[in-house]
Amino acid sequence: MLKQPSGVLRRMHACTLIFEIIEWAPSPEYLALNATYSELLSNYTNLSDNYNSLVANYSTLNDDFTSLSANYDGLLDSYDGLNSTYYNLQRNYDSLSSSYDTLEASYSALIEEMSSARNLSYVFITTTIILAATAIYLAVRRTMVKQPALS
Repeated sequence: MLKQPSGVLRRMHACTLIFEIIEWAPSPEYLALNATYSELLSNYTNLSDNYNSLVANYSTLNDDFTSLSANYDGLLDSYDGLNSTYYNLQRNYDSLSSSYDTLEASYSALIEEMSSARNLSYVFITTTIILAATAIYLAVRRTMVKQPALS
């Protein structure tokens, strides 16, 4: 038989093959390469776990964002409605304030007119009383002057 390197197939006869397995001893380069591979595999596993965790966090954050965005849109619609209502109420208030000012001016003018009318009424009543008193006085005096003296 011919001696061959370990793990190599040898041929004894034309049709018969014999395979001999011998113990294998790894070389230092192989051990260093295997250690590097194990370290890289560990790093890959850690990175893959971190990536999966980040994907899960992203999915959760995206769901939260979608929910908060919908909530924001609802609040924005409510704000627009309230803002519109505020401006309508402000317009109504301004209109009512203008009407109040107009009515207050009319009221003040009427009070002045009524005060003038009341003062004129007092003057008329006083003049009427004086005129009536003068007429009575003159009527009584006239009757006293026309009556002959009883002597």
